[in-house]
Amino acid sequence: MESDNIVNIDNLVLIHISKEMGEASDYFANKRILFEFPRSGYGAYDQSHIVNIKNGYLGELAFLEYLIKYLNEKHENLQPNERFDAMSKLGVSYELIIGRTQNYDFKINNKTVDVKTYGTKIIENKEEALQYNLFIDVTQHTTCDIYIQAFIMSTEVILAGYHIGVPKDIIESIPHPAHKCPVQKLEKIANIFNDLQI
Repeated sequence: MESDNIVNIDNLVLIHISKEMGEASDYFANKRILFEFPRSGYGAYDQSHIVNIKNGYLGELAFLEYLIKYLNEKHENLQPNERFDAMSKLGVSYELIIGRTQNYDFKINNKTVDVKTYGTKIIENKEEALQYNLFIDVTQHTTCDIYIQAFIMSTEVILAGYHIGVPKDIIESIPHPAHKCPVQKLEKIANIFNDLQI
């Protein structure tokens, strides 16, 4: 479902890339590349491809940080056992998978969420994010309930917006045909918790 609302610069959410996020994404990218199918279009497999994987993890970790911040603010001063209970009731899981095909990144309230990150493109500023599209490869074998678009800047991840289900429009004039939705036509990222019913 595409919204009539336009995503603008004020709707973008920036998550700082902490040292821990950088180290975790680097570690998991170096392990996952041992199992990763060498898709074309990413350059030399052992060099630029690993950067693409790492940036994908950064997008996922940025959404994880955003989710945790939201839950902490909603359930003020949760103790560890209370946090566990709250997360369990929501069925929150982060599917960090190495060695087999990943169908989604997160599951929340039985809804699947896939974070799409422009892994090979580091953008210079927030405004640049508004010029791009959410792309979902037409050959992707499973579909998710929600797709989030993320971008990498030098020290931050931008959570630009999300789309419910697969966009209808398809672009054929790229190396891998894909469903697409312009970033400006995505749902505002701040609304995602309403659609996830949390």
